[in-house]
Amino acid sequence: QGILDEIKTKRKTLENTINELYDIQSLIKYADWIMKLQKTMTDQKLRGGYYTPKIIRDFLVNWAVDSTTKSILEPSCGDGGFFETVFDGEYKKIKEVVGIELNPEEAKKAEKIVSKFGKNSTIVNDDFFKYYVTTLEKKKFDVILGNPPFIRYQYFDEEQQNAAQQAML
Repeated sequence: QGILDEIKTKRKTLENTINELYDIQSLIKYADWIMKLQKTMTDQKLRGGYYTPKIIRDFLVNWAVDSTTKSILEPSCGDGGFFETVFDGEYKKIKEVVGIELNPEEAKKAEKIVSKFGKNSTIVNDDFFKYYVTTLEKKKFDVILGNPPFIRYQYFDEEQQNAAQQAML
């Protein structure tokens, strides 16, 4: 009887050890997968920087903006493509244009475009969620235009994750 109990105990210990090894093996595979993913990720992919083709921008602007539109927010304005489409259209009564862009080079490009709207045009070089929480939370716009980037939440730094969570409350 004593030997059988010892065998059962050792078998249980062995099973637990095997399960732990499978867990460790799974973690190693996951870590390898993450490393491969990060190696293949370009800066553009990591920030979700894919720009909307003009034909789609035209459709969205024509759908969202009309003669009563006075203010527009573009929370991920990139190089200002949506604003360019708005400016080229028949929407001259727009009084305020605000664009948020994380990438400084793209924000500069957008600045050139929105400057055509006059003094009430602003491009902010910042993270949208942070800017929303600190500045825009109570502000209203007639139209929010854009094609937000798809960025995996895991790629946000801790500050961005906190701001995103706060903005959604």
